[in-house]
Amino acid sequence: MNVLVLADRLEVGLPACRALARNGHVVGAATSTRSSPVLASRAIDHGHIFPDRSASQEVWRSALHAAVSEFAYDVVLACHDVDVVRLLDHRKGIPSVPSISPLQEVILDKAALASLCSHVDVAYPRTFAPSSRSDYADIAATVVGEAVVKPARPAVATNVGVVHMAGSTLVSSRRSMMSAVERYLAAGLWPIIQERVDGSKVQAAIIRRSGVTSCQLVALVELGTPAEATLRQLDSTAGLGADCVAALERLADRASYEGILQAEFLAPVSGKPVLIDVNPRLWGGLSFAELVGLEMTECAAADALGRPTPVIPVELLGRRYHHVAREIAYVTASPRRLPSVVSQWSSGDVWDAPPLTDLRPHLVQGWQQMRTWRRRRLARKSATRSTG
Repeated sequence: MNVLVLADRLEVGLPACRALARNGHVVGAATSTRSSPVLASRAIDHGHIFPDRSASQEVWRSALHAAVSEFAYDVVLACHDVDVVRLLDHRKGIPSVPSISPLQEVILDKAALASLCSHVDVAYPRTFAPSSRSDYADIAATVVGEAVVKPARPAVATNVGVVHMAGSTLVSSRRSMMSAVERYLAAGLWPIIQERVDGSKVQAAIIRRSGVTSCQLVALVELGTPAEATLRQLDSTAGLGADCVAALERLADRASYEGILQAEFLAPVSGKPVLIDVNPRLWGGLSFAELVGLEMTECAAADALGRPTPVIPVELLGRRYHHVAREIAYVTASPRRLPSVVSQWSSGDVWDAPPLTDLRPHLVQGWQQMRTWRRRRLARKSATRSTG
């Protein structure tokens, strides 16, 4: 396959490119900056500079057409919410991941998901979706206790490019809620309010087509680990893992969506897992999927082209994903943490470390981080002198 990866999100784009190159595919990577570490990777056959999110859709589409025409790409893979929005306007062009019709866009809208989940018996936080700006004050007066404010769609196309704000805001008062609402509105996004749900965080991903799931992965995000970066693989065919997979399957089938679907759930002490986020693209936990042998990137690309997907390996339950750089930084900041970190290591675990055969992206990233740190340090010193 000739695959073009929209690789602005480094932690997703780089492992995707490496996975494809490892399996012998021709890999193109498109980023919005020439300095992107992804473009330094030996896994890349062709590098492209695409317009950034401030560019109009027409300008971005022209760049995509030019790249596809020159290098005969078979499929395009999205790694970021902005990529998904860009590809929505390109439904009749080259095959892509995701490929979403207007009716299937319900999976992108966190307000519309509430209704979709209720129809397929998937637990979802109580959601308040205002129809006008004046409704927010009434909702703020109604919600008791902590709540979560987030954009209904984290990325939206406008006449000045794509507006994007990731994540959510935890609020505990009417004042903080309205402040968060105003911040999203000022950015051009329409926020919703959800009641807070407690529980262990679980990541799940499937690839589904014609009512059949060809690939699946479920992992528990373990607390008390470096930046919650340690994932532990769960049985995707029984218990909590099976419940998450079944919920995603019902959502996909109800929305008539086919392809890769990744989600985050919260698993309360009792009751069903609660869906809190869903994305039809490659995601931040992709490295884990590749390291355990799922070949999720190749599966997603092959599925979009109607080709057979690789055979799924037998699950090795309980193995953990470790991000080497984060664990080193975590322990370096406080050496007393070392025993607790080591206690989570086992022989079956997988380790996300820079490969010796492809170090350039990490050297570039390290140099950029050092320059950023130095600029911030100089700025702080300058501010201290001016106020001293």
